Amino acid sequence: MSGNQAFETDTIAAPATGAGESAVAIVKLSGPRALDIFGAMFVPSGGRPARLLPDRRLTLGQILDASGCAIDDGLGVVMRAPHSFTGEDTAECHCHGGRAVVLSVLDSCFTLGARPARPGEFTRRAFLNNRIDLSQAEAIADLVAARTSLSRKLALRQLRGGLSERIAALRGRLLDAAAQIEAQLDFPDEELPPLARQHIITHFHETETEIARMLAGFERGRHARDGARVVIAGPPNAGKSSLFNALVGRERAIVTPHPGTTRDTIESTIEAGGIPVTLVDTAGIRSASDNIEHIGIERAKEEIGQADIVLLVLDASDPSAPAPALTEADSHVIVLLNKSDLISSTAPSVQLTPEHAIRVSAVTRAGLEEVERRLAESLVGCAGEDELMVANARHAQCLRGALQSLACARSAFERDMPEELVMVDVRGAIHRLGDIIGIGLEDDILDRIFNTFCIGK
Repeated sequence: MSGNQAFETDTIAAPATGAGESAVAIVKLSGPRALDIFGAMFVPSGGRPARLLPDRRLTLGQILDASGCAIDDGLGVVMRAPHSFTGEDTAECHCHGGRAVVLSVLDSCFTLGARPARPGEFTRRAFLNNRIDLSQAEAIADLVAARTSLSRKLALRQLRGGLSERIAALRGRLLDAAAQIEAQLDFPDEELPPLARQHIITHFHETETEIARMLAGFERGRHARDGARVVIAGPPNAGKSSLFNALVGRERAIVTPHPGTTRDTIESTIEAGGIPVTLVDTAGIRSASDNIEHIGIERAKEEIGQADIVLLVLDASDPSAPAPALTEADSHVIVLLNKSDLISSTAPSVQLTPEHAIRVSAVTRAGLEEVERRLAESLVGCAGEDELMVANARHAQCLRGALQSLACARSAFERDMPEELVMVDVRGAIHRLGDIIGIGLEDDILDRIFNTFCIGK
């Protein structure tokens, strides 16, 4: 039996709520025997058989084990196919959230014929039953994992079909072009209109442009979805650790007036403009005075090389302090002039300071809001409420593959190469776009995607 056949014939059960004690827990069933199993373990208070309950209406009743003994008083609800999340017959028991209660309800489901759901299996059934496409299924996992309001909005936009519609439109455009080319290949003796080659080339070019535009926003989308790594770096005694503590809002790093206090990296997570940001405090960059400090400086350099953004902290109160040379990744460096509370607005500052440096104070917290605003702007830009950002690495990989195939197809067409060769790349682009929404995707790839989901979703 194939994996998909098992999804069609088994009835599954799992808790839909998180582990641990809570006021209420939900155990749900889905599959061909869901209503039978639910009917054997739930007795409505009004005496009406559970199988006859109206759809999507919570009913008070008693939840029983497989032998007919009471487990709990709770609520039950049924959702008959195809009008359910999975597209199958579905039922839920809403019980008290104690561990013993939930385990007893699950045991009753399993004894009566259900099996434990695999990770993401409810969502996978919704996908297989054409309730949602694959990108929408992945958006559900993103909603569950969303850590900020921005990542939640992006996931909800994708769940509502924003990405699906865009991909379907691009794919449809390529299918239309492919149909015209295939007609010339399949019916060479028919009196068909001449192939509109320039029109098709224009079609290809427009599609390439739109795909490239979607890919251009991937880094911003990735930051919004997965967060960013921001490294605080600079010379010793510039106040890096004090600034780290001020941004985090608590004393995480040891602060002393002695150079070389920070010997290792320290991390903490904050939210900046709706983006989860991992802040990394590093050792001051200088010639090391001992082996341990040397190791800390080397780690600092490694972190700088891996950072999405570097906050370069300089001492604004010391005009003679050298400003370290910025790297080739200058666009990813934000310069902060710390200790600005120690100087007047007209006093000279450190030399070689970039024009857009931010004056801050770890003591008075001056400028910290501007730092967070600049971080958000650098990481995701000024994203509009309705802007669609590609945030999933798998989607970006598929788009890159489609763009490459399409560029090859257009180039071959422009060089008057045989249409058979052009179609190889056109089909490749269509296939890669289809992968995003799950058209023709193989079971092993689906397994890898849905295995990242939590059980019960």
